[in-house]
Amino acid sequence: MPPLAGTVERVGTGQHKNQVILLLDQPAPGIALFHAFDCGGPVMASINLYLFGDSAARIVVRDTPLWRAWMNAQFPSAATSTATGAAG
Repeated sequence: MPPLAGTVERVGTGQHKNQVILLLDQPAPGIALFHAFDCGGPVMASINLYLFGDSAARIVVRDTPLWRAWMNAQFPSAATSTATGAAG
């Protein structure tokens, strides 16, 4: 996955115990949210990145293929479902 660097702003507690918020310095100023949650049986994970500044759009274009490759390697069944248009 593309490298991220920053400061941990919050590690969730209580109802949000499976959440981490990172204030990003790299690859650009921004916020990264990591969250895992019970979805009625299966556990789902969410990664949300919000980049700010003049270089944000360029970095998104540059890093999107890297993120997709990492996600496909970590979750191959989801990659197959997405590639075929099937709901996963």
